Amino acid sequence: RLFSPGTRVDGEDFDGAVEIGFIDIVSFEVNVDTQEIIVEVAGLTPGLEYSFDVSVDLAETDPWFGFEVLNTENAPEVSPGVFQFAVFDPFISQEESQYYRIRLP
Repeated sequence: RLFSPGTRVDGEDFDGAVEIGFIDIVSFEVNVDTQEIIVEVAGLTPGLEYSFDVSVDLAETDPWFGFEVLNTENAPEVSPGVFQFAVFDPFISQEESQYYRIRLP
């Protein structure tokens, strides 16, 4: 029988398995003047906290840095399932490039 790792032979999940979800960045805007990042995100589970991380080189030489904690309870829902966050980043104008990611801690 064909099966996939992490599932039973019949295709069902094992007890206690969690569904793998995807976080989708719907919109991303950087305002250098106000030093804010405005990001709209879908795929978040309401009530959970997410880490907004930053890296200057995608962790090639410096590790990702947990910059801000995001929670849907503190963010407006701009459309069904899409939440908007404003993150203040005073280093925007100081770095040649910066990369951001959102993840579960």
